[in-house]
Amino acid sequence: MKQMFGLNFIRTDVFPPYYSRDYSSLFEFRQTGDCEELFNHDKQSVAKPYPKAKENVSAVKKREEDWMAENAGE
Repeated sequence: MKQMFGLNFIRTDVFPPYYSRDYSSLFEFRQTGDCEELFNHDKQSVAKPYPKAKENVSAVKKREEDWMAENAGE
């Protein structure tokens, strides 16, 4: 999934390159919470990555809305 994001959205300049780095670090952060039995994210541990996650999700939603508007009726 990370590779496909880079291939389809970073290399085609839909999103700037730093989104790939953000996606990778956020993905690793999520994996830590999902896969490590003794680790549980708390408010303090998510304070730093949360703004980036929110920004990235908003950008993807905006791009989706723009694409839908551009391709309506096709």
